[in-house]
Amino acid sequence: MLSFLALLKRDNFRESFLHSAVSIGLFVVFSTELLSCFSLIAYLPLLVCWSLYLLSVLVWRLRRQAADRKLTGARSELPEKDLLVLLGCIVGIVGISGAAALAAAPNNFDSLTYHLPRIMHWIQNHSVAHYPTNIDRQLVLAPLSEFMMLHLQVLSGSDRFANCVQWFSLVGSAVGVSLIARALLGSLSSQIVAASIAVSLPMGLLQSTSTQNDYAVAFWLVCLAYYIIRAKQCGAAKNTLLVGICLGLAILTKGTAYLVAAPFMLMYLWHLVTRGMKTALTSMLILALAVLLINGGHFARNFTLYGSPLSPGTGNDVICKRVDAGSIISGVTKNVATQLATGMEGANTALLALTNAVHGVLGVALNDPELASDNFYLLPVQVQNHEDYAPNPLHMTLLLVSGVVLVLRRKTISREVILLAIASMLSFIVLSLSLKWTPYLSRYFLPVFVLSAPAVALLFDGVKRRPLVSCCAMVLLVSGGFVLAHNSTRPLVGQQSVFVTKRLDQYFMGSPKAQMYFTSVASMAKAQPIRNIGITDSDANMLEYLLWVLMNDSGANYRIEHVDVKNPSGRIKLIGFSPYYPVSI
Repeated sequence: MLSFLALLKRDNFRESFLHSAVSIGLFVVFSTELLSCFSLIAYLPLLVCWSLYLLSVLVWRLRRQAADRKLTGARSELPEKDLLVLLGCIVGIVGISGAAALAAAPNNFDSLTYHLPRIMHWIQNHSVAHYPTNIDRQLVLAPLSEFMMLHLQVLSGSDRFANCVQWFSLVGSAVGVSLIARALLGSLSSQIVAASIAVSLPMGLLQSTSTQNDYAVAFWLVCLAYYIIRAKQCGAAKNTLLVGICLGLAILTKGTAYLVAAPFMLMYLWHLVTRGMKTALTSMLILALAVLLINGGHFARNFTLYGSPLSPGTGNDVICKRVDAGSIISGVTKNVATQLATGMEGANTALLALTNAVHGVLGVALNDPELASDNFYLLPVQVQNHEDYAPNPLHMTLLLVSGVVLVLRRKTISREVILLAIASMLSFIVLSLSLKWTPYLSRYFLPVFVLSAPAVALLFDGVKRRPLVSCCAMVLLVSGGFVLAHNSTRPLVGQQSVFVTKRLDQYFMGSPKAQMYFTSVASMAKAQPIRNIGITDSDANMLEYLLWVLMNDSGANYRIEHVDVKNPSGRIKLIGFSPYYPVSI
């Protein structure tokens, strides 16, 4: 926090907020890679690195202080009462989410199978080098969110702050979308409304208290969109470099960044070409170098083990096998319907019938295996407050209405706002045509909804419409708060509230039946005279982190490794790991 605050400026708070976040993102990447090279990922080396970083930032800030004093920032525009209420609601819901993130134990399926176990292996190995594992998602998938959790976990000695990476991304995205609205000459009202739209997303609020990475990639993509706007307004090399850095950080966070960022980058590259081929080539070189430098370590590890920097390695068949007009419309229709799902059975039945009718007209099978991993259905009420599935019906409706408004008012809307809206819509289409439909796909669209927030706010900007728009934003915030309070795996209210439930029990809240199995296996392992635990996991879906939690609850130093590994990581040899006690759950 000290390192972050050291770069904030009162006269340009929001932009300095993004600058500071990007600076820390770069520091985390390069400090992790450097320490890993020497197997020095441990408390003292990280403490020294962060201290040196803070010192360097403070020295740089002091040297710039004299110049900053000469600049007189413009007087801030004070919000009116209705906007203050809206702003207060944003702060309130973000604060509640932050308290929940600190109180809740991580218990998401992906978090327990690979997000958090990979961190424990890195801490154990003092390195982020690949290791043998039956769950090779721990190796091949982009690791930036986990790098940040790694720093927090080593320095704090626990996973208490693991959820804060996603929560910070919620805060950063709210700041970023309001800044985008300002950069596109939106009023203060539109800036606050943009933040309201971004903050109130059900999927976003649910994920803001978890250790997933969809909100983290959304934040870096928001930074990317802002710096693209800045680079188009001022073609300085610094702005182009910031675009490349944000793209690199987004890619190192989650692979969906390639798809969501594609329309924004294509529009930016077209802008560069219009300024001349020499400028375009120079800028593209800067972009490529930034992305490769940030992702180089992870790419190299994957290439060495799998023969490809982007090897899926996980056995998941998620890419659509056919791209044509019918398949594109099919994907968009199914994903729009998924987002529109509500708790109203009649509405869902009508929506499902409409989706079937569209596919009948297209002549495309609704459950074509080339376009879908699961049979299509609308999510039942029971899982609509779960961060793996939650739809965003109000926001999806708002996007559809905004599309109509964009067409009707295109002559009165600025070109940059139109481009932002089109890029957001294209991101939705690109995700729909690239990835097979599955109920889990809803969370991949979180960055799209966040990125569309400033465009939607600007489309409805205006004094006459402000009361209605503010009222709609309030409805979104209230409904989002209700979803947050009734989170399926980390509820804030009721007998299982994260504020009253024991932390150990919270780990098992997503899989309560697993608790007795893990507890008994951990007890048997602790009764053994050896400290080596060998995991055998044939289906690559073991909730591995629960074993780490139970084995380390007494402070004992157990070494936990995967054995009998059948994927390419099995070629990596374990040294000094015999004998071991085998564990299979």
